[in-house]
Amino acid sequence: MVRFRILIFLLLSGIPVAQSAQAGFFEVTLGFSYSRSNYAADNYTWTRRYGGSVGYNFTDRTSIEWDFQDIVERTKLSTQDTTFHDQVYALNWVQSYTPKGSVIQPYTKLGLALLNRDASGNIALTQLDEESAVLGLGFRIYLSNRFAIRIEGTTYLEKLQLKTWEDNIAITFGTSVFF
Repeated sequence: MVRFRILIFLLLSGIPVAQSAQAGFFEVTLGFSYSRSNYAADNYTWTRRYGGSVGYNFTDRTSIEWDFQDIVERTKLSTQDTTFHDQVYALNWVQSYTPKGSVIQPYTKLGLALLNRDASGNIALTQLDEESAVLGLGFRIYLSNRFAIRIEGTTYLEKLQLKTWEDNIAITFGTSVFF
């Protein structure tokens, strides 16, 4: 509880705990999310997502990252039983809005990705490989100059169409290490 209070104090006080402005460093991130909804006996849906990225920061606010996501979604209802397994490989431009020296560093990301989807169950489409776009918002909470907690919301725009932004929204929680 004391650690939590110290973290809240640092966040609210705006005291920088990370290094000041710099460029030419790498970031390695791992993230995870899971959700499950139960509708009735033997009627449920769950989604498991994990991934990682490696980024190179040109400045303390601008980076490019290679990102990988592995997503499994299972839906079992009385009339439907499907499983989707997506693998997404993306190259993203990440723009932060505060320098690395800030305790909280909000950012946006924009990228291009390859979406590989395998489906099984009550569905006609069993495999899909297509280009997609990546849109994301997130923030890092720096605990030191080399370690941050990262919370991010992303969406994959299937077939590069903006109207599909609601189809693949995910919130992930992860960590970042800088070197």
